[in-house]
Amino acid sequence: MLLARTASLKSRISVLGNTTERIKQEENNSYKHCSIVKKDMIVHATSIKDVFCNTVDILMNQNLAIIDNVKKKDVKAIDTYLNEIETEQLSLAGLVKTTEDFITRSSEKQFMEDFYIIGRHLDKVLNKTVNPLNLHELKYKSGEFKKSNN
Repeated sequence: MLLARTASLKSRISVLGNTTERIKQEENNSYKHCSIVKKDMIVHATSIKDVFCNTVDILMNQNLAIIDNVKKKDVKAIDTYLNEIETEQLSLAGLVKTTEDFITRSSEKQFMEDFYIIGRHLDKVLNKTVNPLNLHELKYKSGEFKKSNN
C-alpha cells in the first residue's frame, strides 16, 4: 500500500512539474505580450503627440499670419493718418498765412467787408475735430500650463 501511495506521489510530482512548466510558459508569454503592448502604446502615443504638435504648429502659424496682416493694416492706417495730419498742417499753415496777409494788406473797407466771412470760416476750421486713429486691438492673454494631477 505504501508503494502504491508513493507511486501516486511520484505521479503527482510529475503533474506538478508539468504544471510548473506550463505556468512558466504562460508567464513568459505574458511578459512577451506586455512588452509588445508597451511598445505599441509608445508608438501610438508618439503618433498622437506628433499629430497634436503639428496641429498646434498649424494653429500657431495661422494666428501669426493673422497678427502680421493686422500689423500691415495698422501700419498702413498709421501712414495714412500721418499723411492726413501733415496735409491738415499744411492747409492750416496756408490759412494762417492767407489770414495774416489779409489782416496786414487789405484796406480798411475790404477788411470790414470780409471780416465776418473770414471769421466764420476760421471758426468753422477751428471747430473741426480730428478723426481719431483707429487701430486693431489684439486680444491675447498669456497663461501658464499647469501639470495635471490626474
